[in-house]
Amino acid sequence: MPPWLAQPEAGGQPSPWANDRSLSAESKKTLLAWLDSKDRPEGNAGDAPKPIQWLSDWSLGQPDVVFGFPQPVAVKAEGTMGYRNIEIPTNFTEDRWITAAQVLPGAREVVHHVGVFIAKNGAMGGGDGLNYLALYVPGTSVEEFPAGMAKKVPAGAVLRFQMHYTPNGRATTDSTRLGLYFAKEPPQWEVRNAAAGNSKIDIPPGEPNYELSGEVSLPPNVLILGFFPHMHLRGKAFRFDLVQADGTTRPILNVPRYDFNWQLTYDLATPMPSGRGLRIKATGWFDNSAANKANPDPSKNVHFGEQTTDEMMGGVVKYAVPIPRPAQTASR
Repeated sequence: MPPWLAQPEAGGQPSPWANDRSLSAESKKTLLAWLDSKDRPEGNAGDAPKPIQWLSDWSLGQPDVVFGFPQPVAVKAEGTMGYRNIEIPTNFTEDRWITAAQVLPGAREVVHHVGVFIAKNGAMGGGDGLNYLALYVPGTSVEEFPAGMAKKVPAGAVLRFQMHYTPNGRATTDSTRLGLYFAKEPPQWEVRNAAAGNSKIDIPPGEPNYELSGEVSLPPNVLILGFFPHMHLRGKAFRFDLVQADGTTRPILNVPRYDFNWQLTYDLATPMPSGRGLRIKATGWFDNSAANKANPDPSKNVHFGEQTTDEMMGGVVKYAVPIPRPAQTASR
């Protein structure tokens, strides 16, 4: 089963995460005991789940609209490739509200990540510094918003696909697609994103515990929905802290063993109201030593960069703002 990387709550408290897929202590005990047994007996076949039948590539069913590349992108066999930015017009004649999105890479073996951003009149929209619509990274490809919440795609918007390819020794082509699901009713909340990151990365050779932080302020009267930590191969651990207006701090998400191959989103089961002056602090730790088996070169001084062998430190915060409603017409 896919891993779950968030640190468990202290004292056996229930998990605050809606998408927590960790095993309970009792389940782990049962599984390990079965693995340690000599014969590993089969359980009651009648209790086994039915085999999964994949009726579609789309996890949430057929999307309302699918956007794809006008022509396949050639991915070379060797070397590195800079980001490819591909723009696809939506041709929406009116604003559309999106309740879910899924990115489907055409050639998963060479697609490192995909970020789909909303652009309008040649500029990135949103005003919050990170107005991405959808994301694909190892471990994450589908995003569905809570009931009554949606992201806005303005009329006339252009979708900008930021494609990062990693050649694997065989030349190929990629035709990535994006599926969008429309809101059936007017949403009450607009989903947005903010970034608590830091690009001033300077990791010395052999450094086993390099620490870097960044902060972002959130507007008052919004709902915090979840978090997404992002680092590369030297990523070791990540933590999000809530910083109140008086300076007091408390941890909200701790990922003690970050895994570049499983970049998970962490969605709160109950959205958290923000207060005036609230800040989110994101802290990442990096291991540039030879003890890090994923480290491509512990003798290298590492800086910020797009390639996997470079590093990034980004903490995305997903939140929702209330959508103003038109004033009701006064009764006569």
